[in-house]
Amino acid sequence: MHRLLAPVVQVREEESRTLLLMFLYSFLAMTAYSILKPLAAGVFIAKFGAENLPFIILVAGHAAGSGFLENERHRDAPSRGDRPPVRA
Repeated sequence: MHRLLAPVVQVREEESRTLLLMFLYSFLAMTAYSILKPLAAGVFIAKFGAENLPFIILVAGHAAGSGFLENERHRDAPSRGDRPPVRA
């Protein structure tokens, strides 16, 4: 496997397997995304019509932004393992 990768990238012998697996994962993830995104948009348009597509994009953006801000708000809060036990 190292001989196959050597002309393309400079990689150590022990890293060849990891590099190949990472490349395969990235390739398959991008392939799935390239297939599923237009498929999902087509199903949405068929069900709700193209005129409603901007609204769902707006709602999805708002939900993603709200989730990000909520996560940032709680980022510095102590986790359950960091809190002292409550004594009654």
